[in-house]
Amino acid sequence: MAPDCELYSIKVLGSGMTGRGTVFAAGLRWAIEHNMNVCNLSLGTTKRELLQDQAAHPPFGSNLTYPLADYVRLHQTSGTTGTPLRVLDTRADWDWWCECWQYVLDAAGITREDVVMLAFSFGPFIGFWGAQEAVGRLGALMLSGGGMTSAQRLHAMRELGATVLLCTPSYALHLAEEAQAEGIDPARDLSVRVAIHAGEPGAGMWSTRATKGGSRYRR
Repeated sequence: MAPDCELYSIKVLGSGMTGRGTVFAAGLRWAIEHNMNVCNLSLGTTKRELLQDQAAHPPFGSNLTYPLADYVRLHQTSGTTGTPLRVLDTRADWDWWCECWQYVLDAAGITREDVVMLAFSFGPFIGFWGAQEAVGRLGALMLSGGGMTSAQRLHAMRELGATVLLCTPSYALHLAEEAQAEGIDPARDLSVRVAIHAGEPGAGMWSTRATKGGSRYRR
């Protein structure tokens, strides 16, 4: 694709893909001094290292790219495997989140004519916050499922004519069980035509998708 380009390999990591920051900085300085046009860097920072940094430099760690006043969003990981990792986003970061979700909505055929149920707690976990922003920019009617029980969400979907469901794949299965307990037949009583799942693996597994049935599912 670029037959006239010259490629250089600079070794800055040792065995096990580990190394010291001073060595990495030296490699980067060499690339700059030799007028490299493109430098592809893979730092390999782990979540554990970021958590240790936040513990040593609370509350956000020592690696902030911008002054704190430049950040507009704070979210965190779910914490299912330990201490949650805090993540700050600037306005540009958040616009990127929204753009990513807009691609998902477009691929699933969602339009401003749809009624979208976001079956999500709207807590500090990033979850479907980006999806909410993208749905709002699209102009579709958005139903917030925050603070609702599963039964309340199901009844709201039926009464308000939700055509799109956004939730995790495991929660979709739970909703199906709850619908049976509530005497609601999703195929007959709900208008959901598309379900979009994220936040955990499972939606791409044929066994999971076969269990859901009825709608056109996107992951």
